[in-house]
This record gives sequence, structure tokens and C-alpha cells, in this order.
Amino acid sequence: MSVTLRELLKLPIYKKYVQVVNEGNINNIVRSLTVMEAPDFHVSSLSRNALVLTTLSAHHESIDDINRTVEALCRARIAGIMIKVGRYVDMIEESTLDIAKRYGMPLLTLSSNVYFTDILTDSFYYIADDRAALIEEINSLN
Repeated sequence: MSVTLRELLKLPIYKKYVQVVNEGNINNIVRSLTVMEAPDFHVSSLSRNALVLTTLSAHHESIDDINRTVEALCRARIAGIMIKVGRYVDMIEESTLDIAKRYGMPLLTLSSNVYFTDILTDSFYYIADDRAALIEEINSLN
């Protein structure tokens, strides 16, 4: 069993606060979530199964900087990108969306009315429950 981005999108908090801007490969497996806010964030350290949450605070002053950052995340072949809108960026620019489409990267927006900690908590609980169910199934087969 593995949790996909599609499954996370069914959680009540996602239904209420998350919008899919580019579906990309929405069936990507998500095993971890991380927050990218620091300007020196190490994209190379990300796993393929990471969902990255960001406000783009370190990059919001330049659409070119935003696009370079989004492209670097896409090249890392992560599970998806979730951008909180209404804080540092008000919307996803067409050029940014084009990058996500080119890479088939799921691109989501998150309402500014919810904290990252709420998304992280609900997501981690769901992922942990899935892993617990897998362990239980393995134990019952043994």
C-alpha cells in the first residue's frame, strides 16, 4: 500500500483548502512532506516521493526566480508542489504553469487561510495509518 497524491486530495482539509492547478501525474506516491521557505533550500536532497509545500517567500520578487525554483523542483522529480497563495504570491503565473505541464508535475495551490502545520499533520496521520495497515497486513500473512 502506498499513499498517492490523488488519495491525499480526498482528505477533508485538502478538499477545503487545496486546488489542483496542474494535475500532472496525480498518482505519484507521497511518502514525505517538506516545507521549502529558505533561499538556500537543497533541492538535490529531496526524495522522489516528497510533496513540497512553499509560499515562495524566498523567490517571490521575481517571476524568473519563481520559475527557476519550480523548474528545479520539477527536475528533482518529486511527488508534487503545493504553493500557498495569498501570502507572497497571489496566483500561479501562466509561465510557471507551463513549466509544471512540461514536466508533468502536479501543481497545487493552498489557501492562505490554513497553516502548513494543519496540512502536514493531516497528511502525516494519513500516511502513518496507511503504513500501519501495511504492517498489520504483513503480520497477519506471516
